[in-house]
Amino acid sequence: MRAFVKTHFPLFFTSLHRIRESYYSFLGHYFPEKLIRVWYKTVFHKEINLDTPNNICEKIAWMKLHADMKSWTRCADKYEVRKYVEEKGLGSTLNELYGTYENADEIDFEKLPEQFVLKTNNGGGGNNVIIIKLKAELDTKKVVELLNAWLKQKIGYRWYEPHYKEITPLIIAEKYLQPEPGETSLLDYKFYCFDGKVHSVFFCSDREFGESVHYSTYSLDWQYMPEKTLPKYRTNKVYPKPKSLDKMIEYSSILSKGIPFVRVDWYEIEGKPVFGEMTFTPGGGFLNFHSMDYLEDLGTHLTLPQAIR
Repeated sequence: MRAFVKTHFPLFFTSLHRIRESYYSFLGHYFPEKLIRVWYKTVFHKEINLDTPNNICEKIAWMKLHADMKSWTRCADKYEVRKYVEEKGLGSTLNELYGTYENADEIDFEKLPEQFVLKTNNGGGGNNVIIIKLKAELDTKKVVELLNAWLKQKIGYRWYEPHYKEITPLIIAEKYLQPEPGETSLLDYKFYCFDGKVHSVFFCSDREFGESVHYSTYSLDWQYMPEKTLPKYRTNKVYPKPKSLDKMIEYSSILSKGIPFVRVDWYEIEGKPVFGEMTFTPGGGFLNFHSMDYLEDLGTHLTLPQAIR
């Protein structure tokens, strides 16, 4: 039905979308617990247990409402996290940075290489990213307008992710990383971590930013676990073990030490790990692409911190 309305009644669909987004934003501003309850019921078709949370989504929701998020804000910021990675002795894993900008009008496109990536430091879920593969074909005016519009977005309210609200928006220009031969996008290796203990690998392939992506789940010894990912999101391909898997696990452990839960993301380029980002509320905290058994299992590994609010 949603696809039908979007295709045949685009203006009506857009109006409904704006009304819904305004409703979510209002709840996120003033009634965050209500918003979390609405989202959980919408996604999982049952009430969330915030009194004695069990699965990983319930526990993430509890932390969003009650935990200290100072480290979340710093490490969720795609620019500030670089300093954190360097402090942990892993600066060599960082992608090459070309520049940062408070306004897109500051970008000197002439000084950037033929291929590069532009993104905001507070975007998530594959959003707010522009990949430039051929600068000669770039409509700089349109790109500047889009980036400046992204900078003005109110981030953190839709799913109530308050750590994003505290990030000072910036534009980042960095090196374009080439996908593996035969792949349409980079392969994302995302490690679920609990206070320095790495649990498993959430793997993403065939990504079209803002449109679609395929998922799969692997154990730390790279055993494919299809039952952990719901069929509608699952890729049918089994991927080979990355050469730098052991290093990714080691580095994820270092970066996640002292943090109750975080997902640490990596790419592999020429057999070496390249740091991606750290995510504290994957999927906004509503991991609807995993099986409920897996969500329950992940939840058993998360020891909730002391409440501060």
